[in-house]
Formats: sequence, structure tokens, C-alpha cells
Amino acid sequence: MDILFESFDHRYVQFELDTYWVQQGGCTPQDWIPKVDGRMGVVHFKDYY
Repeated sequence: MDILFESFDHRYVQFELDTYWVQQGGCTPQDWIPKVDGRMGVVHFKDYY
């Protein structure tokens, strides 16, 4: 994901943060929200459990 964030111009590309898949990948949404600040158009909330 870091490569994607660095590759795209945030003026033209917004990301959707999916809380389930962030956790499935071993991170927490709290870790990712600051990373995507200003680039996140939508948050997709899903239960992880």
C-alpha cells in the first residue's frame, strides 16, 4: 500500500480504507488513518470478528 500512496497524485486519486482488510493484513485502522489523511474519500467499516 505504501507504494500505491507514493505512486499516485492525491489530488486525483482517493483511497477507500476497509477496516476489515487492514486488520486482516496485520495492522490496525488507527495505524492507517494518519497515513491516508487527505487521501481517504471513504471508510468502509466491517467487523473483523
